[in-house]
Amino acid sequence: MLQKELAKAIKQKMLTCVSEKYTSLGTEEITAQSLKDIFKTVPPLTAYDSDLTDQAVSEIQLKRNGTISLVLINGQRIEKEKSA
Repeated sequence: MLQKELAKAIKQKMLTCVSEKYTSLGTEEITAQSLKDIFKTVPPLTAYDSDLTDQAVSEIQLKRNGTISLVLINGQRIEKEKSA
């Protein structure tokens, strides 16, 4: 009886995990398409654009070694190392 309950619990956890993975796949594709759409509408920049940053960037990281990183809303990281 204990083995059946354990097997049932494991099966339920596996189904939950798989369900969450499938749900996130759709979200990632939508987010990637959203970023593409945002960048298609923006001309080349000559100055900082706060509206673009608000739409496309989830995090700005300034590291002690001088590296600056932008983390986009889809998790992609863009880095610029400090010039020598």
